[in-house]
Amino acid sequence: MRSFLTRAAGAGLLTLLSAPALAAPANAWIAAASPSQEAHVPAVTGSPSCIATFRLNGAAEIIYRVRCFNITGVTMAHIHSGNADVASGAVRVTLYSGGPSGTVNGVLAQGSIERGVTLDNAAYDQLVADMRADATYFNAHTSTNAAGEVRGAIVGFTVPKTPNLPF
Repeated sequence: MRSFLTRAAGAGLLTLLSAPALAAPANAWIAAASPSQEAHVPAVTGSPSCIATFRLNGAAEIIYRVRCFNITGVTMAHIHSGNADVASGAVRVTLYSGGPSGTVNGVLAQGSIERGVTLDNAAYDQLVADMRADATYFNAHTSTNAAGEVRGAIVGFTVPKTPNLPF
């Protein structure tokens, strides 16, 4: 996590995270997922990682992008309920289910979660509330580690309403 924050600081992301506007409800989220946040049997080899970004687009849509690096055979990626250190939270939203991937070094999945379409209104509203309460995590599963290869807490922050953000 520290190396991710170092890279984020160089990219100016920490300026956004520490801006005074944090008093407003979160409208963007990020998860830095790594094997160190998973309990693996067998142990994960190499250094797979994923960064999932989420942003509210109005009141009824969350736009997301999942980028993964040095990870092979991804079968699924989800948002789960609970904190990243829980044994297994319920799946809230599937972000990727395209079957085993090759080696991924870039965008694995991107799209939107829509109120009344992807999730019914109540489930969407509860997902946003849970994300704002830092009560969700991201998890990517592989053919080698079906229970999960990388995991990371989804952490919220507030960004100004700026069109064309890169996530």
